Amino acid sequence: MFLIPSLFFFFKLTAIFIIFLETLLHIWAHRRNSRNTNPCIYFRSPLHVVSSQFCAICRSESSMKRVKMIQDERIRIRRLHQFDFVTRTLT
Repeated sequence: MFLIPSLFFFFKLTAIFIIFLETLLHIWAHRRNSRNTNPCIYFRSPLHVVSSQFCAICRSESSMKRVKMIQDERIRIRRLHQFDFVTRTLT
């Protein structure tokens, strides 16, 4: 919460260092998550909200999550219709 506004009050060299450090931490989080076997643990960099907008891996993951959500909704509706068809056929 306090990190983003503070970027405007730093020297240029400090801002470049913070961006470089965030990039390294973001890459580290991706590598750590790829080796992680526990689904309850997910590593993120401190400024993940900002850096994920420019990261191809993060963008593809969010797109895949959206597609999965849409497909799950379609499957749920289809099952409801199939169940409804079976009940109409049996009665």
